[in-house]
Amino acid sequence: MRGAAVLVAASGLLATVGGARAAETIAGRGQTGSYIVVLKPGAQLSAAVSRAAGRYGLKVSAVYSHALHGYAATIPADQLANLRADSSIAYVEPDQRVRQPRESIGAVTGSLTGTAARGNTPQDCLRANASDRTSARLHLCLRGLSMLSIAGVQPGVRPPSDPAMMRPLARPPNPSGCTTSPGDDRCEAWVARFDHAHINVFESPFGMAVSPTEDRIFVAGLDWDIQRGEQTMAIVAYDARTGRRDWAKLPFSGAGGGCGGCSALGIAVSPDGSRVYITGFTQDSDTSADVRTLALDAGTGATLWDKRYDRPAPSASVDIGQGIAASPDGRRVYVIASSFDSSSSAQHGVLIGYDASTGQRQWTSSAAYESASQIRVSGARVYTTGTGLNSDGSHFGITTTAHDGRTGARLWRSDYSGPGGAGGNDYGFDLTISPTGSRVYIAGYTTVGPNAQLSWLTAAYAGGDGRSLWTRRHAGQPGENVAQAIAASPTGDRVYVVGYTTGRDNLFKPTAVAYDAATGTRAWTETYAPQRYTGGQARGVAVSPDGSRVYLTGFNSNAAAGFDYLTLALDSANGAHHWVARYNSAYRSAACLSADGGFYLGQSPDGRRLYSAGSFDSYYDANQNDFGALAYDTAGGVEDPRPGRISAPPASACPQLLPWGVDRVDADVSSTQAGNGRGSVTGVHAYVIAGGVDPHNRELDVVKQVNFTIGPRHDCDGYGTAVAGVIGARDNAIGVVGVAPGVRLTSVKVVDCSGVGTLGQVLSGIDWVTEHAVKPAVADMSLRFAPSRALDDAVIASADSGIFYTVSAGNRASDCNEGSPARIGTHPGVMAVAATDQTGAEARFSDFGSCVSIWAPGYFLLTTALHGGDVFVSGTDFAAPHVAGTAALYLSDHPRTSPAALKRILVRDAVLTGFTSKDGTTPVLQAYAGRY
Repeated sequence: MRGAAVLVAASGLLATVGGARAAETIAGRGQTGSYIVVLKPGAQLSAAVSRAAGRYGLKVSAVYSHALHGYAATIPADQLANLRADSSIAYVEPDQRVRQPRESIGAVTGSLTGTAARGNTPQDCLRANASDRTSARLHLCLRGLSMLSIAGVQPGVRPPSDPAMMRPLARPPNPSGCTTSPGDDRCEAWVARFDHAHINVFESPFGMAVSPTEDRIFVAGLDWDIQRGEQTMAIVAYDARTGRRDWAKLPFSGAGGGCGGCSALGIAVSPDGSRVYITGFTQDSDTSADVRTLALDAGTGATLWDKRYDRPAPSASVDIGQGIAASPDGRRVYVIASSFDSSSSAQHGVLIGYDASTGQRQWTSSAAYESASQIRVSGARVYTTGTGLNSDGSHFGITTTAHDGRTGARLWRSDYSGPGGAGGNDYGFDLTISPTGSRVYIAGYTTVGPNAQLSWLTAAYAGGDGRSLWTRRHAGQPGENVAQAIAASPTGDRVYVVGYTTGRDNLFKPTAVAYDAATGTRAWTETYAPQRYTGGQARGVAVSPDGSRVYLTGFNSNAAAGFDYLTLALDSANGAHHWVARYNSAYRSAACLSADGGFYLGQSPDGRRLYSAGSFDSYYDANQNDFGALAYDTAGGVEDPRPGRISAPPASACPQLLPWGVDRVDADVSSTQAGNGRGSVTGVHAYVIAGGVDPHNRELDVVKQVNFTIGPRHDCDGYGTAVAGVIGARDNAIGVVGVAPGVRLTSVKVVDCSGVGTLGQVLSGIDWVTEHAVKPAVADMSLRFAPSRALDDAVIASADSGIFYTVSAGNRASDCNEGSPARIGTHPGVMAVAATDQTGAEARFSDFGSCVSIWAPGYFLLTTALHGGDVFVSGTDFAAPHVAGTAALYLSDHPRTSPAALKRILVRDAVLTGFTSKDGTTPVLQAYAGRY
């Protein structure tokens, strides 16, 4: 096969696990004083730049001479009109600031991602999808994940009963001498896994609770059968001593027994251990969802009461229960919820008090433009933290509140507005209360700096009146730093916070910090980054009853083994390691990656047993993700800092995965037979214009990196790596395979590690690609701006130079003609691509309209992840790379085909799916690679 050059321009978003996130990059405010200046044909570029700089005081930042005839510059406000009147100038438009939203990274094999909790607020999520008012999608912005987007379906049929659900689990084999001796990783007391026994069932936990009587632990979350299209809450009870599964509850709803979209998002146990309380949501229609709260018998799982809450709103509202707590006297249950009014795009935070015995709602407290992520109770007071609109309405800050648990009356609200000002938001992830109830401590992040860097934030408030006592930021080296969980010592003298930090290497590192509770003085910092480390986070924290140890759970990875479940025991005095345990749930071989990780921690009242709940990856046994639970005996010696063994079942061979999208376009029957373990598109070059591509991912052949940002040239968030995998992941019998396997990749970076870039930087990338492309070439532009003449002209000029362009249509379920460059999809040699789901229908989130000429798979796709492993993505951003790969296959054997002719051929060979686009008339025509 002769080679072709594939040019991939990708700047947009990954959707997260769970489905059809409307993911894209939208231009924000223009850069102050920054403009794109385009010259008239015939104007001499260097002379025009020099003359304008001298006459108008311009500061030129980039010059374009291939895709565009002009430059980017900072222009004094008093000279702008004069410049526009200059006879050499065709037009001037403001430079647009691009921010790649932080929910961009999807959940890497089992809800584990380098940036899964980077910090988009629920408001950000819901506002971004405000235009989607009729689809059955329900967007959840959660504490545990940056974003979970669940595709709702009409009520379906209850799954068949599963006898295996009640079968006790045997302890997995103890591999080759895992011991409790210093220098070795710890052996688990027990390991438990919940897999609902259906192919392609996805179970994701969102909470864990330990019975105060220590007889059981409970894990709650989402059970999603992808093939059946059924979703429900899932609650599992384990025997705390043995890990035996005592019962599992999947409470469906709806007239047909199914659920349009359901999940448990919070769990609590009554003080006497007799009841388990669950909150989350139930979606029975296309346009609304209700908070759903249940009380279950802790011994049997029987439902004691089941209540719903639908906030009165002008139109159908999306109401989501996000956290739950029980009062110390056992008389009340409190639920925090977010309510989104689709007609007004208004977000309300809701706090509900229920009678614990009957489920009768006793009171409701609601506040506009707030959302709580965590709830705690001390005596008769209920405390929450999360985010809220600041007093001048410019941006969201951290909002912490106190309510009277008897009446729901708000006692105080304290706001933190970080140094990012109107340009950055702040978010509180977790809170804890001092043993005496006199202080409230919160943990989260704040936005700082011109590049919207995230800084670890910890703050203390007086429990009585909410006065700010101290605030501490922890940023370390430049990068992103987020505090995700917090706990106070039993004596009240220290506060321990865990999360992740990044440094100059841009690797996410599990980190723990100890603060003096009275002053906020940092006592110690411990970061876990062993040899061959490539990423990870800490997600949960606990302190031993005697205060001598701090425990954290999370995940860490290395290039050879993917993500491992990580649990650490630290000395509370200085952060020294007592022991380190890393658990691999399924596979341990150089040829097979898995991903496991802990999210929640609990312990027995006597401190002898530590419990962790999280996710186990199980891609290679044909499932997707399972509940995972581990128990550790806490006694032991000091851990040797050298890498120890990892406890896991014996190594197993695992097959390469053929993603359904690659299969659907029939790349597996193309000339390379993608998926057979040996096909390759030789001599092909792919230029990925995005936030970079991981040069060390063994699934990708990265031959060059070009950088137009200030930061490092490699991928920092995984987006470009995921786009590249859809186009050309190698056919090497491991991981996943792309449409055009083995294409050579050049990374053209235009967005920095914070997901921030400018139109000027993107134009520089297009200009460079236009000049250096090895033709024949395909360029995939997976980004969306507000309408931009300069961007449109640059793409058109690049296409006219002989480069075939695929561009993403957009992900707002609206007209694709409302944004650039999608609106030029009618131009010869430029193809705007909309997305289909697994049925062949146009995806609910996909844009549509006259600029769309072809569709491709864009929902819940598996592709390559940053630092190895796999990632689920959704969006037209990932439909377009399927077409780019298809075009590359054709050009590899027909290198002289013009872009205009290639567009006609791709449309000619596409296949009808039997569905119609949202416009009601246009048939959906899906790309087909099987003939090339």
